[in-house]
Amino acid sequence: MFTLKLLSVLFALSCCDHAASEVCRWTKFQMRQLNDLSILKLSDMGGHFPVECLGKEKVARLFPENLYNSIRTEDVTVVALKTFEHVAQIFSNNLNSVSWDTDKLKLFTNYIYRQIKKLNGCVGKTGASPAPGEGVSEVSASLQTLFDQLSGILNEKKNNACAWETVRREVRYNLLSFKKFIESHE
Repeated sequence: MFTLKLLSVLFALSCCDHAASEVCRWTKFQMRQLNDLSILKLSDMGGHFPVECLGKEKVARLFPENLYNSIRTEDVTVVALKTFEHVAQIFSNNLNSVSWDTDKLKLFTNYIYRQIKKLNGCVGKTGASPAPGEGVSEVSASLQTLFDQLSGILNEKKNNACAWETVRREVRYNLLSFKKFIESHE
């Protein structure tokens, strides 16, 4: 009887472990695909950067190309979660002034929220967390600063269409940099 109970407990634990590894396996294979789809929808939903915005908005890149360089392989999930949470937060602002394709915008935000949901599950099941004083906390602070700057642009320009185009361009650039980061850790 004791052996049967022990086997039941061991089986239940192995199922939980398998479920946790399945969620985290998702990050290795599906995160890249959803990130690619996010980049595509972000590009397609508004087309090229409008000519009328070139003189009005800051054109210099805010996101440094080497932002993700200090991150170790085991921290990919945590950094991905932080990145997509910032993207979701900025796109939860007032979008009334934009003339983007609303279906593509909805798909874009859906891809971002799906990634957040899966990454939250992975981080929660594995107990992954950033190591103090290492690459993740530096990148998290940099991401916070950069997305704060984007929010500042939106606030300063009262969420006008050109400010949103700048945000869209910068977020796309960030996701492209993140894509390179993911590919370098596969």
